[in-house]
Amino acid sequence: MEARYRHIESDLLYLLYDPHMPADLPDPIVHIPLPNPDNPYEANRHLVRPKGGHLLRPNAKPVSPFTLPKLQKIVFHSYVKEAAHNKSALVPAIAAARAISGSTREGGNIPGLSGVQLVYSRRSLPTWRLREGVAIGVKVEMRGEQMWAFLNSLIEFVIPRMRDFKGFALPTSSSSPNTPNNISGTVSVGFPPTAMGLFPQIEINFDNYPRMYGFHVQFVTDQRGKGAQDRARQLMSAFRIPFVRR
Repeated sequence: MEARYRHIESDLLYLLYDPHMPADLPDPIVHIPLPNPDNPYEANRHLVRPKGGHLLRPNAKPVSPFTLPKLQKIVFHSYVKEAAHNKSALVPAIAAARAISGSTREGGNIPGLSGVQLVYSRRSLPTWRLREGVAIGVKVEMRGEQMWAFLNSLIEFVIPRMRDFKGFALPTSSSSPNTPNNISGTVSVGFPPTAMGLFPQIEINFDNYPRMYGFHVQFVTDQRGKGAQDRARQLMSAFRIPFVRR
């Protein structure tokens, strides 16, 4: 386990421990009975879909020091509304994303990274006067040292200086645990435009950026299955990302 996780390993083991979880799970996915070809009644019959509207949720792995949540990558993306009619509006957002993430066009010569990328609209929306295939934002994926440097700037400089900010809202108790987001192990949080100017990489050259943009940060972990997003939030709480129940 990496040295960065050693100081929170015992806390995560305590938070994630479930005494009712069996030591070994028979199947990582909920079992679906399949037709038996040797049975003449079931032969040549169509496969019946499972009843109900819930998604099939893979079972969670038993808690151990080897199955604790791990942060795989961080995705930073920002939407620029003006870019739908003016492509030059993306230039400040691209410059800000490069400064914040430390990624160049080629990804900083780091294998597996592609640097700052443009985000294109997937479909046309007449109400927003948006056409399909138009660049409307930027995004960048961070791994390794770039990821840890970004996370350090976020928790040391940005979040503590956000005014009237108590934490990111947790889902309500009535929300369904079977949604794709809840079993993906990815935590997504949004920040207002004022938060972009709090990064030290932007603050030191604040006059070079004519406008600040709101942005989203996705923390992608290795967790999958039932309760994966809750385990991912507990990991990010250990890294001092605040969450509140509203």
